[in-house]
Amino acid sequence: MSQAEQLNARLQNQIDYIVQSIQNIKQDNLMDMKAMDDEVAAICGEAEGASKEISQAIEGKMVELIGLLDQLAMELDAYKNRAANKE
Repeated sequence: MSQAEQLNARLQNQIDYIVQSIQNIKQDNLMDMKAMDDEVAAICGEAEGASKEISQAIEGKMVELIGLLDQLAMELDAYKNRAANKE
C-alpha cells in the first residue's frame, strides 16, 4: 500500500469516527475523542510534509475531514448549551 493509500485509509477511519461522534453527540452521548485528536494531528503533520503528489491524492479526504471537524465543533457547542440548560 502506497503512502497516499495509507493516509487516505487513516483519513477515512477518522472521518467515520467523527461521523459516529456527531451522531452520538446529537443523542447527548459523548465519546472519547483524545485518540481521534492525536490521530488527526499526526495525519495533518504527515500531510504537511508530504510530496505534492501525495498531497493531491489526499486533498479530497482532507477537505472532508476539515468540514466534519467544523461540524463536530458546532455539535459540541450545541451539546454544551443543552447541558447548561438542563441545570
